[in-house]
Amino acid sequence: MAIYKNTTELSKVYKGATELSAVYFGANLIFPIITSYNVHFLVQAGGSGASQGSGGGAGAGGLQTSFGTSGGGSSAMDVLLPNRGEVLVITVGGGGPNSLYPASLQAGTNSSIANSTITDIVAIRGGWSGGYFQQDGGVSGGCGGGASGYNGNAGGAGTVGQGFGGAAGVTNTQSGGGGGTAEAGNTDGNAAGGDGTASTIMGTSIYYGGGGGGWRTEAGDSPGGLGGGANGAGSGGSGYPADATANTGGGGAGSYSGDSSAGASGIVILRMATEFYSGIFTGAPIVSTSGLDTILKFNGSGTYTT
Repeated sequence: MAIYKNTTELSKVYKGATELSAVYFGANLIFPIITSYNVHFLVQAGGSGASQGSGGGAGAGGLQTSFGTSGGGSSAMDVLLPNRGEVLVITVGGGGPNSLYPASLQAGTNSSIANSTITDIVAIRGGWSGGYFQQDGGVSGGCGGGASGYNGNAGGAGTVGQGFGGAAGVTNTQSGGGGGTAEAGNTDGNAAGGDGTASTIMGTSIYYGGGGGGWRTEAGDSPGGLGGGANGAGSGGSGYPADATANTGGGGAGSYSGDSSAGASGIVILRMATEFYSGIFTGAPIVSTSGLDTILKFNGSGTYTT
């Protein structure tokens, strides 16, 4: 595709009153007027933190994307088609901390792409988990939180088109694993978190939105789901599980008596043909290329002007 040059126009091509293209001095090419172009996206919300005391694994943040499978096993969403010069406002959700009480302090936050002329894309934060001190089930979110192992309550539900639910607890044996974007949390003997969704929007396959592992009495860790979900602490929770991996939207891991773990921050990724890429942005996105496309990876909030 030819690029506009700062030279004198010799002639223009119209359809009715609408200018379609122009011919410039010193060139034998017709230059189309590009009013809009396709922008692919991936929006991953922040995962929530997990509860202490027979804590379940927390849910991952929800996932919405136009480039492959969305969370919850849903089809790809429609590509964005913003007009030239419009500003896409990027919000990257934070991961929720671990918290003793109240459990709502464990909530991650939503990620989104907003613009005045397109429908906002909003990925919903993960659901936090139930623990002994709350003696309750997991909370709903983009992906649902796992329930406490204290009384065997139900796990939280996921959001359709974004992620799966957390698992129920087994009384005094294990908590439920947190839901992931590609798989529900598990109550299968190891309280594993549900796996996240693999995406190739960055040019290679990367998992996003793994659920956190829950507490269990048996020795050994409860694995977090692929895509940043944190591992739980086995052997009665004597260990201190690591936090979920940053910018994956993974859920935190529960524990019995020790600290539980925090959820991971989310991420927003834009991908477009390099010939249309404006190079105008705020924040600090990581810019790369794959084939004929340019990719902006936002680990924090910012903007992109189309």
